[in-house]
Amino acid sequence: GIIIINVLVSALSNRFVLEFDMTAEKSNSISEENIDYLKELDTEVDIIVCATAEDYVGGYMKYYAQNYSVTEDATDYYRQTIKLLDKYPAYNNKINLRYVDTQKSEFTEISSKYSNESLSYGDIIVACTKNGTERYKIIGFTDIYKLDEDSTYASYGYTTNTVSGNNIETAVTSAIAYVTSNKTKKAALVTGHSKDDYTETYQTLLKDNNYEVTEISDSIIGS
Repeated sequence: GIIIINVLVSALSNRFVLEFDMTAEKSNSISEENIDYLKELDTEVDIIVCATAEDYVGGYMKYYAQNYSVTEDATDYYRQTIKLLDKYPAYNNKINLRYVDTQKSEFTEISSKYSNESLSYGDIIVACTKNGTERYKIIGFTDIYKLDEDSTYASYGYTTNTVSGNNIETAVTSAIAYVTSNKTKKAALVTGHSKDDYTETYQTLLKDNNYEVTEISDSIIGS
């Protein structure tokens, strides 16, 4: 009887959300607005993680993060990413999530398919095929994690970063909206009216909402 119950729970957990988020901030829960959007999705979407779930949380990820000068342990953020990703298929069976070992032949096939992209460990591919045409988006480390610069060692000629936030929900749902959309939204920003660039945050917001952003330089400030 116990074995049967365990098998049933394991099977159901792949289809429904059976886990309760006990954190005070509900940091391992998808927002209600996001859930409503996912439930309305009527197109097949593939989410491919370029890592195994186990290695992403407790293995190579912390070493890969050093490429972005992240020196402090951010395992809690990596674990949060996996927990939130695992919830996506539970809200809509048209979402197919799979983890791919970068040391296996399956990843070689994926790399060949997206040969015009430079795939890195931990990247997430969100893809959708409509009428025989595939549309996809690659989500990288800096798309997922907010980095804060630590200038403690600036006098020695280098700085480090710490992971201070997780943007996985926005990044993945935005990518889903992009690959399932039949339209491309574009925005142009006229820049160059100040020696400082004040548009970075605004551009990030536009890109997160699937706008293709073009800068039009109209410099009136001398260098």
